[in-house]
Amino acid sequence: MLIPHSAFRLCGAQCLVGILLISLSLGGCASTRTAQEVTERTRALGTWEYRTQGIDGLQRGTLQIVTRDGDVIGRFRDQWRGQFEAEIQLQGTRMVIEIDRLRITGEIMDDQFTGTAQARTWDVTHRSRRRQSPGRFAARRIRQQDGTGGDERFGCPSLLRETSYACSPFQVP
Repeated sequence: MLIPHSAFRLCGAQCLVGILLISLSLGGCASTRTAQEVTERTRALGTWEYRTQGIDGLQRGTLQIVTRDGDVIGRFRDQWRGQFEAEIQLQGTRMVIEIDRLRITGEIMDDQFTGTAQARTWDVTHRSRRRQSPGRFAARRIRQQDGTGGDERFGCPSLLRETSYACSPFQVP
């Protein structure tokens, strides 16, 4: 049986549109972020209340973890220090917060983050006889969010609002 040329052309056009729509819906931001990165960010993004013990320069307050330009940052509002930002690195359930010369390292489990804080020392010529015990940092998530006020999710702008090729599904790696 022969298929009329016009019917073949119509089916081909519909198939092409379908393939294009599927690739756009699957492509989006997934082309620049791995599933693991999205999971890690989902685990961390939001607003946290924290308390510290034995950490100079921090007492208690809120920490809002958001993405900005694809990076994860923390916006602190500390009772003692005031407002400031910090770098955050994520790897699985592990989170590292870098604040000036202070490094907080811990694990996120069920909307709880517990970690220890150590002051980073750059002077390798001086060796302290007394070892300083690490401070404690404990936080609980009070609000989970995408962390960016809707403009960006997990470091990628919405496909509908996209103004650059940074997260384009058409970008060739």
